[in-house]
Order: sequence, then structure tokens, then C-alpha cells
Amino acid sequence: MINKMKVVLFSLLFIFSGIFLMASEPVKISGDMSHRNVYIDSHDKNNKRRIQKFFAERMRLQADWKSDNWDYKLGFSTLSSNQLTTSLVQVGYGGNQNLGAEDFKCVNAWAQYNSDGNWSARFGRMTVPFLRYKSELIWDNDLFWDGLYLTNILEKKNKISFHAGAFEVYRDLCFRNNKLYVVGLIGTPEIGKNKYEWRIDHFKYDFSTTRGWSATYAPDYNIVNMYGAVDFPNQIRLTLDLSRNLDAKAVGTQNKGGDAVNATIVIGKMKKNGNFQIISQYFQTGVHAVPGSFVSYLRRLNMSGEQFDLKYRIAKRTNIQLTFLEWKKLENSLSGDRSYRRLETSLNHEF
Repeated sequence: MINKMKVVLFSLLFIFSGIFLMASEPVKISGDMSHRNVYIDSHDKNNKRRIQKFFAERMRLQADWKSDNWDYKLGFSTLSSNQLTTSLVQVGYGGNQNLGAEDFKCVNAWAQYNSDGNWSARFGRMTVPFLRYKSELIWDNDLFWDGLYLTNILEKKNKISFHAGAFEVYRDLCFRNNKLYVVGLIGTPEIGKNKYEWRIDHFKYDFSTTRGWSATYAPDYNIVNMYGAVDFPNQIRLTLDLSRNLDAKAVGTQNKGGDAVNATIVIGKMKKNGNFQIISQYFQTGVHAVPGSFVSYLRRLNMSGEQFDLKYRIAKRTNIQLTFLEWKKLENSLSGDRSYRRLETSLNHEF
């Protein structure tokens, strides 16, 4: 399986190297780095306390370029070989390795054709293609898919578009023929000085636990997801994210096994040095709401809690950040931590 992955990766790099030389516009190189100090305080199902401390690093690098009606992207990121739900690699105390070349994986290698009309087609390896409108209840930021993604603009005034896709999805770097099919609508209208975003999608998974999926409890995943957001001119952003697995069965007495919800408020955009940004969110994810290997920090199923972020811009592309998240188990009869607290301090830089 790993050899197959290497053959595919080197083939993609060879193809993109040739395309790179034919670029009609300058190639844009960008990326980011994050250096984090992590502290975790959790209690397991037997209420036994566990403390973890470690340093973590994240590095991402990508190249974007154009040629006539085509867009291209090639990107690499630090990523765990065993669990694709985090780009953070543990180093230093509490970590078991130093950051090396083997920690970097190809997460973007796609080409997109843009018609002279209203449609486009993207194929190859890609992070969640509608990243700005995605739900962290459904996927973690660091996942990538292999497949085909289509978009078509239906109405230009309110920027309404249709999208659909068929992908192979992974929980590690092995090919197991697990599939995901997506169909939905996205809109980004502007009313007065306010900017709105909305999305409604249907996600159908085709995989089984016999093909390498872990922390998966539902008999199937047939998910409807709705997302809405509004940006006010006073630098306040509100988002609401709702999800339901139509194939889920109720769990215990909670009867919330297939539902997930996230409500977030963002204050500030850090436009200048010395500016702050505050992010506060509430989330709840039922045990059947989403495949377990897709959510961040591994234990985000069967839980409800809050996350708080405080950011401070110290230079044009550099900020420091404090993150605190805490959640508790919804249904105690199931496996998993009874409670989970995580404190991160980080130095982040973009280029």
C-alpha cells in the first residue's frame, strides 16, 4: 500500500513539474509555520487522570500558478502517517521524534479547468475544496481527498453555485477503496455592508470498518450538513453549523447520536500590528454524527464543550495565540474520555 502511494506521489510530481514550466503567470509560493506548546488534562472512562505535555510543529508549503484556463496547486504539509487528522507533529519533551523529511506529505496536487462559461472541474489530490465553507464538525482542517470536484455558477448576483464531487478518502496513508460522494449548494451574497455565506450539502460515504476505519459506530454515514455565516463591518463574524446523519441510530438516553452543532463568534480581524482577535465556539458532536477518524484531536465524537482562542498580531504575518478547549462525554456508557482539556500556546507565521 505504501509503495503504491509513493508511485502515485512521484507520478504527480513529475506531471506537475512539466506543467510548472508552462505557467503563463508568475508562480505564487506561500506557506505557514506554527510552533506550539501543548498541555492536555483528560480523564478516561474509569475517571483515571492523564496528563500530557509536548511541543508540536506544523509546516505547510504550497505553489499556485495559472496557464490559460487552467489553475494548478501543489502543496506539502507536516502530517502523521498513522492519523491524518492533525498536521501537528510532536517534537521535544513528550514527543518521540525530531521533525524530518518523512513527516511531510503531499496534500494538494490538482489541476482545475475553468470554462469560459460558469463551470469548472478540478481533479487530483485536494484539501477540502470548499475549505472556507466547511465544517470542522465534519472534517478536520488537515484532511485531503483524491478525486473529482465540479462547480457551476447558477446565479451571479447572489453568487449561488452548485457543486458535486466523488473522492477516495483516507484515515491513514493506505488505499482501501473508501469513497465519499458530495452534492450541494453554496451562496455568498452581500446585503448592504454585511457579507453572508451559506452552504447545504449531502455527504454519502461508502466504507466499512473492515477497510481500516476506526472509532466508527454508525451503521452508515448519510449526512446532511448546513452552514451559515455573516460578516459585519465592525469586524464581527457569526457562524452556525448543523449536521445530521440520517442513518444514525439513537444512542442510550441522550438521543443525540447523529446530530452535531457548532456556534462560533469571531471578534476582530487583526488588520494591524497590536490588534487582537477573539474566537469563542460551542460544539456538540454525537457518536454517530461523523466517521471518528475525520475529526480533530481524535476524541471529538460523543462530546460537547467549548473552545476559546485569543490571537495577537505582533508583525505583518506573525501572531501569537492562546487556545483552550474543554469537553465532556455525552453518553457515559460508551468508550472514550469522560472529560478532555487542552491548552496550547503558539507562535504562528505566514509567508
